[in-house]
Amino acid sequence: MQKQEAKKRLEELQATLKQYAEAYYKNEGIVSDSMYDALYQEVQSIEARFPELQTKQSVTQTVGASLSDKFDHKTHSTAMYSLSNQYSVADLQEWYKRLSDTLQQDKLAFVCELKIDGVALSLVYEQGKLIEALTRGNGTSGDVITQNVYNIVQDIPLTIASKTRTVVRGEVYLTKTQFALLNQERSQQGQEEFKNPRNTVSGSLQLKSVDVIRKRGLRFFAYDIVEGDLSNQHWDNLALLKSYQFNVNKEGKKCETLEEVIAFYESWTEENRKKLDFEIDGLVIKLNNIELRTAVGYTVKFPRWATAWKFKTEQARSRLLYVKNTVGRTGVITPLAYIEAVMLGGTKVQRASLYNYDQVKQLGVFEEDLLIIEKGGEIIPKIVAVLPDERKPDALSLTPPTHCPVCEQELEQEETLLRCVNILCPAIRKEKIVFFASKNAMDIQDLGGQTVSFLFDERLLLDIDDIYSLKNKKEELAQLKGFGEKSIERLLAGIEKTREPELGNFIFALGIRHIGKVSANLLAKNYKTLAAFQQAKADELAQINGLGEMMCDSVIQWLESPLNQALLNRLEEKGVRPKDAKEETKGHFSTQKIVLTGKLGESRIIWKNRLETLGFQVMSAISKQVDYVLVGEGAGSKQKKAQQWGVIIIDEAIAQELGKTIFTKEDIMQYLQNNESHV
Repeated sequence: MQKQEAKKRLEELQATLKQYAEAYYKNEGIVSDSMYDALYQEVQSIEARFPELQTKQSVTQTVGASLSDKFDHKTHSTAMYSLSNQYSVADLQEWYKRLSDTLQQDKLAFVCELKIDGVALSLVYEQGKLIEALTRGNGTSGDVITQNVYNIVQDIPLTIASKTRTVVRGEVYLTKTQFALLNQERSQQGQEEFKNPRNTVSGSLQLKSVDVIRKRGLRFFAYDIVEGDLSNQHWDNLALLKSYQFNVNKEGKKCETLEEVIAFYESWTEENRKKLDFEIDGLVIKLNNIELRTAVGYTVKFPRWATAWKFKTEQARSRLLYVKNTVGRTGVITPLAYIEAVMLGGTKVQRASLYNYDQVKQLGVFEEDLLIIEKGGEIIPKIVAVLPDERKPDALSLTPPTHCPVCEQELEQEETLLRCVNILCPAIRKEKIVFFASKNAMDIQDLGGQTVSFLFDERLLLDIDDIYSLKNKKEELAQLKGFGEKSIERLLAGIEKTREPELGNFIFALGIRHIGKVSANLLAKNYKTLAAFQQAKADELAQINGLGEMMCDSVIQWLESPLNQALLNRLEEKGVRPKDAKEETKGHFSTQKIVLTGKLGESRIIWKNRLETLGFQVMSAISKQVDYVLVGEGAGSKQKKAQQWGVIIIDEAIAQELGKTIFTKEDIMQYLQNNESHV
């Protein structure tokens, strides 16, 4: 692969994976875990070969997803990192070798815990009382969902026997039994069933209705204390959590050798996993010694002292009945296999994704083939293999369609994808409306996919702007089955709430190809107003850090379409006016560079966030271009170089005053003169 080819492929992968990650963290997973992992590993491989192509916005350098606009946000006092993944004994041995080489120790003890398939949560206690609950969010900051968490009282104590500030981490989950009961109840009430336990948990935590959350029956496993009266052994800290009356998973094991870790993993056969009343997808393996954890530290995304070892994904056999070609909002044709019903992952499966016809060709799928179906927590399982020995003698291979199954226009081949390019195709138009109204976009309540499809077929909703004309069609709505007076009022009220969306949300909701939530917010941040965004130029877009060439091309193509400009004009005429993006206030020390060295009283991540808020560029290496060095206990060569080069040296006492009583470099110099002990 040449560099230019690698750059293009990397941009494609980044855009795709960011979209998948956003969907996953917003409880609408759209791709299998194994597919995501495979694409992620491809990104790692390309970045390893071409390190100059790696950016700070890469999926390999970021944690979590964007924050919810429904809740307040707060910075984690200790960052919530992701975990690296291992898939085999060889992978684990390689990880262990890196760890032991770094620490220069041959024998390391670990604690192995079951990897619960739930939602990470951080709980903060002051004077023994629960005062705050935060989601993982983007790893640095999380959504404040304290009031929601108060209603998971069966596993989360509101008070603990400690007067020290204590931060507990854990996983909110749903038992298989409770999940089945919830779906039984929803089915009886004619509601759509939940897809899987993890997504149900994530969606529940985002609800504002306390009564609804309480009835969901969410549970909590605590797995770590990151602040408080800590022992130097993680195993002892788990015991401390139990003494605080937390629910700690009893299946954890302390392992003195790597061989014990492997044996413990192998003991969790598929049969044993099925006996559990909650979903797990692997083991979490952590260094037991806390001091060693501190010594080995973190990458930008993962702790080096912990990793996840994933279980092999559950599989089943099923016979292919037929394939239905679906059309997405960007015109991509996706073959969806309808199969004989089979139980997989505790749920009945009747459909499986084939992703695209390139995948169909690689798998060699024929009509009525016996298939291997795989499910690892995803909504729609995927086909991973066929059994040709079981094939019928007269079976024909699956051939890709030549024309759109909806509008019948000839399809175009775009690399591995087949695409309908007819922007007037009813399927594309319908899916664009669904996407615009969806939870991650405009979040129009009571306007889900089924409702959009029904109203589209009734010709009451033929384009996005028609959403805002429904208030004038109450009589027509009232004639439709299932549209009572109260449901119409709810629908129209939900629509009215979205007339002044955040600009980033609005741009994302337009469904521009390759533009996910993160890149939409980047566009909003740079253009500030919808009017300015509509006038965006290619050379301007190219200057925005975080937007790749493919994204820029997509934006320009979308904006240059007369139909899209007409849509924006109609939306404005109907009173949809996105809010202007807020101007970012630059800190007092904007553009000034600072380096941190030595052991500080508070964690590096806290100081980094605090200093960046003030405008500083926090650098990792000392140079003559650095303005300040913040030194802690045991500062070494960086402090010496700073003294040699005349770089201003400050300590935490001075740093605490930055932005309070100290606002300029001159203020710092005056402070140093008046307080000799700080020089």
